[in-house]
Amino acid sequence: MNLYAAEHVLWDLGVVIKTNNTETYQKELNIDALETKPSARQKDIKALYSDNFIAPTVYEFKNPLKNDFNITKTYDKLLEHLSLDYKIHILKNSFLNKEYWKFLSLHSILQTNIKNDIELEEMYVQNLYYTKKHKETLSHLDSIDNNQLTDILLFYKIKALVQLKQTNEALENITLFISNYSDSDLLPYVQYDKKTIEMTNEN
Repeated sequence: MNLYAAEHVLWDLGVVIKTNNTETYQKELNIDALETKPSARQKDIKALYSDNFIAPTVYEFKNPLKNDFNITKTYDKLLEHLSLDYKIHILKNSFLNKEYWKFLSLHSILQTNIKNDIELEEMYVQNLYYTKKHKETLSHLDSIDNNQLTDILLFYKIKALVQLKQTNEALENITLFISNYSDSDLLPYVQYDKKTIEMTNEN
């Protein structure tokens, strides 16, 4: 490569070599003619020191923080001022977002007001089941007559019975489900549970 030619753009390397001016690598200097320049005085640079500890006040000593904060009570107080419709909106929202604690907490407050709401009842049972409260799920569903159970409620009753290894009762409810809800979208899952129980009993 000719370094004394014009500028070459080396695209592969991403640089430009300038060769217009001839560089002098060695030069004789007269030491006696050199002027001594006073060195610039360096300013003292001090590091910033930050003390994050804030000393407690006399008030804090005399009145220490009490650890009686109850998040559930605080949450309940906030909800008192909301309308019933908005509370139900929050309840459904928490179900869709899988916020199990919020749903169950709010449901316990609204239980008397939403007693006849089948949709919210189904949501409540699903929340119980997915938080692995299988005994509570079954206990709650046992309080409802089988004729009043929707396909979703009966489905989760079967699932809870399977989880609790009450296979005989699970098979009885599976038979009831197939008889009453043959057109349900949940039927394939119920049939799968039936086959699983039967295979387990054979072994």
